[in-house]
Amino acid sequence: MLTLVETLPMGSIKERPEAGPTSKDWPTFFSSFRAAVKNRDREALKIMMSRNFEFRNDFGVPPDKVFADLDYGNGENWDILEKTIAKGPKPYKLPNTSRPARVAKNLSPCAEKPCRYQAWVIFELDKSNQWRWKSMIFPGD
Repeated sequence: MLTLVETLPMGSIKERPEAGPTSKDWPTFFSSFRAAVKNRDREALKIMMSRNFEFRNDFGVPPDKVFADLDYGNGENWDILEKTIAKGPKPYKLPNTSRPARVAKNLSPCAEKPCRYQAWVIFELDKSNQWRWKSMIFPGD
């Protein structure tokens, strides 16, 4: 089993814990996810996140770094996340896997027009048949 680690500033190593169960039922998972985003419930979202979370263009981003970026600018990225998932994700085919996935796309998340980037929030059914928040990426950014 592969264990991901995060290097801390003082050079010590902290093991990233195994994510707990979420749900294998998409409507149940997504309802919980939407509520956690609305309430900015970091603990619930940590459990829902993939261990190899992709944020912007980086893989394996620790949850605390994701939340710090979401908090930036008075939480404007939380607002983008909420607006992106508002219409509900659609089925999606991830490259190099046959696992079920879903994507929510916000084609114009920025205030200025024309917007030069998009926001995508991707979910995947993991190997233990639990839905996970896999990534939040910004194509075009």
